[in-house]
Amino acid sequence: MKPTDSSTERHHAGKSNPSRRRWKILAIAGALLLIVAIGLGVGLGVGLTHRGGHDDSAQDNDDDNSGSDSGSNSDPDSDNRNRTSTWQPGVNATWQIVLQGAIKLTDGSASPDVAIWDLDLFDNDAETFKALQGHGKRVICYFSAGSYEDFRPDKGWFNESDLGKPLDGWPNERWLDLNSGNVRSIMRDRIKLASSKGCDAIDPDNVDGYQNDNGLNLTAQDSINYLQFLHQEASSHHMAVGLKNAGGIIPKVLDFVNFSVNEQCAEFSECETFAPFIEAGKPVFHIEYPKGAPAIDAARAADLCSHRGIGAGTGNFSTVLKKMDLDGFVQYCDGKRNNSHTAETKTTAAMGREEQVEEREVLESIFPEEITDISETEFRIKVVLDIPDEETPEDEEPPSFLLSVRYPDEYPDEAPHLDILASSNSPSHLHFSVGDDRDQLLADVADTIQENLGMAMVFTLYSTLKEAAEQLVQDRKAAAQKIVDEEKLAAEREENKKFHGTPVTPETFLKWREGFLREMEEQRVREEEERLAELKKARVKEPVKLSGRQLWEKGLAGKGEEEEEEEGLVDGVEQLRVEAV
Repeated sequence: MKPTDSSTERHHAGKSNPSRRRWKILAIAGALLLIVAIGLGVGLGVGLTHRGGHDDSAQDNDDDNSGSDSGSNSDPDSDNRNRTSTWQPGVNATWQIVLQGAIKLTDGSASPDVAIWDLDLFDNDAETFKALQGHGKRVICYFSAGSYEDFRPDKGWFNESDLGKPLDGWPNERWLDLNSGNVRSIMRDRIKLASSKGCDAIDPDNVDGYQNDNGLNLTAQDSINYLQFLHQEASSHHMAVGLKNAGGIIPKVLDFVNFSVNEQCAEFSECETFAPFIEAGKPVFHIEYPKGAPAIDAARAADLCSHRGIGAGTGNFSTVLKKMDLDGFVQYCDGKRNNSHTAETKTTAAMGREEQVEEREVLESIFPEEITDISETEFRIKVVLDIPDEETPEDEEPPSFLLSVRYPDEYPDEAPHLDILASSNSPSHLHFSVGDDRDQLLADVADTIQENLGMAMVFTLYSTLKEAAEQLVQDRKAAAQKIVDEEKLAAEREENKKFHGTPVTPETFLKWREGFLREMEEQRVREEEERLAELKKARVKEPVKLSGRQLWEKGLAGKGEEEEEEEGLVDGVEQLRVEAV
């Protein structure tokens, strides 16, 4: 659906003033048009009176999206005019959400047979909603109330000052200033469009900008005030309002929102945060995106649907297991699966080809020199590894390989065919070889492929392979260096042994002392034997050793002689003194 010319004029009027002469001409023309309009108005009024008041067949007209800047709440659109109350969905209600294209009905109904459908406001028409309601279903209309999307028909109405930073992972979306009067005017028109299409409720997405790097300094209170505004506008058209995620503000908004739409609370173990909705008698429409969907591991599904562990707090939640792109596939906690048909179902291959072309254009802008076309559906990207190596000359080309990609018809819903080839001019590397490492690298991206099914993924695969190869080289270099370091350390230890004795302990000391004393005794005996042998050889009689008594007696015998000798010496000295005088 595209914005009409009148809507474009509404947001760009008043840029310049016509000349006086042109003003007169326009005034005359306006008067003539007014007369014609009055006549047509009377005629149409009579016609509509005879047809019952309003023309239901025109309710899906794109002009309903243009609205007026006044934003009056006193004139709800015709499809919801006869409503006297706002629908309150019940706890544990069955539901399906499809935001990838328009839902396709068969005999006025859609599969699976659930009570509530959450569908894109812009992609689906009023007849679809009316047909579902004719089969007793309720319709929740989805639109992003907190982000600018560059593919919506009213994208031209936003001012640059309304826009913040891009959403993480969604480069075609930017956060909106929730306090902007212009943003609120656009959302008022979207709510009117939802009313004109007969929606029972609205699902305004991305109202949790305060939890993200939004570039607009948004706060939790900004989101609370904004939800109050959305609630007031929707209530004027008797439509219910849901809270998308934003668990931190539940206590402040629970009283005036009618339900919760939550994504991945089990994945992040935060489902208990949303349990107050159940306690208040309001449903939680709960979505999980298990890896590999639609091929969902049974054990993983059981964990997500359990009310214990990661599923704690999900009691009476209305849980669905979906692919990240929110197409027609759905699996319920009882194991039942379904694939709701959309308008694109019959042209899946064509839609896939369109996405392939778009992705190729992006890749060529990122890799202008590295990408080589093989065919319309096959190409190769040169992957150059960034490996810091001080020993490698700067002018030497780093190791590289070729990532070969071939699109199947239904890519990105089906995995691309990948191969890793040797680059013709890439130098050999001690720690990397395409022939040896190919299988391991392809295995490293298997999980990444499953996680990204339904989305353009080649750049992600390129990045994953590059990082895996670089990590492989780094690990091998580290392992080789570890061996070198261990060998060097072992050599140093052997060298150091020369300078270190046996550690001293009480046991080793006693053992050493015993040996030392034994060696000393042996040495004494040996020296004594050698001395005696020398004496015998010289025929010198060994002096008889005297006993202690003998030595004492001998000492007494010589004492008198010694005293006499001493007295003689004294007398001699005295004699010399006399003579000198």
